[in-house]
Amino acid sequence: MKKILAALLVVSLTLGCTYALKVTNEGDFEPETTTLKQQVKLGVLNTNDDLLSSVVNKLQMDPNIAEIKFNYQPNSGVEVDYAQKLERKAKYRADGQNFIITFPGFILFAHAWAGYKYYIDIATISTLLDKDGKVLKNATFNTTYEIRYTSFARGATTSLCGWILPPYGGLDIIAGAFFAGTFDHRGTDEFYDKVKDSYSSYIASKIVRQIKKQEDKEAPKESEFQTVPVVIAMDNSGKKYDERDFGIDVWKIENSQLEPVENKLVRLSPDMYNRLYALDTKGQNLQPEDYREIITSFQLANVPTALNYQDIHVYSLRGDRVVDLLKDRKSFLAKK
Repeated sequence: MKKILAALLVVSLTLGCTYALKVTNEGDFEPETTTLKQQVKLGVLNTNDDLLSSVVNKLQMDPNIAEIKFNYQPNSGVEVDYAQKLERKAKYRADGQNFIITFPGFILFAHAWAGYKYYIDIATISTLLDKDGKVLKNATFNTTYEIRYTSFARGATTSLCGWILPPYGGLDIIAGAFFAGTFDHRGTDEFYDKVKDSYSSYIASKIVRQIKKQEDKEAPKESEFQTVPVVIAMDNSGKKYDERDFGIDVWKIENSQLEPVENKLVRLSPDMYNRLYALDTKGQNLQPEDYREIITSFQLANVPTALNYQDIHVYSLRGDRVVDLLKDRKSFLAKK
């Protein structure tokens, strides 16, 4: 009879001593949204990895990707815009608090309702290549997952060492030290099944972002002068000139410094003079066509015609201050 009672006690202690695997920080890895200038054809080098294959499948569904060429080989003659090589490394760690969960946590069956804590660090190495295999960009995307999990083996060991074997749960000190320092690989396959969808979405978005950076790098570069010119309309320069004669200085921004480009004296039309005078005294919002007419009236040789005129700033010199003429940009610059 005592043997039967002992057996029932063992069964009661070992049943329900597990904790189903749970990923606690999956929300930390949300996919990014990136839009390429145009769809690209991507060749993916062969990878014998189910998790990385799920990333490739996500890429295939991305609207930025026109086509995926699987098992791509550089210099194979297959038409692609870029090639992609994927690798991954994983490290598995246990948390030190697993000791407390085991001893004295066994008294409250903490291993069953809290679960042991582990970390899985996945480093995904993404190499972007051109169609000939030349490396364009290297990046490593790190995803550290935190999981809670108690396998039957560890849960049963904790319960038995704590409640069955003498002396008073002391053997759980040994078990706790072991569980705090070693990862329980019994849950590894289940973990990868759980995170496959979110992981692949996140890494696929990172790869598209990597392509975007390369795309931006390859785009024809305009000088800072072409994108951020500064035009200064100075006040009329002395009584010997007509009031419609303006001294014009053109500067460009280069390495965060103003560099002179052009200096000249220009006689403006009465209409343009009145418009600039109104800007100087009242301030107003200008439309792109207003900028175009103003800059054209300055007869500048060194300002490109294909500019975004909203990026041009028009200033007037007032005493020792340079004043932005736009009503919504009343900033003051020190006179050079």
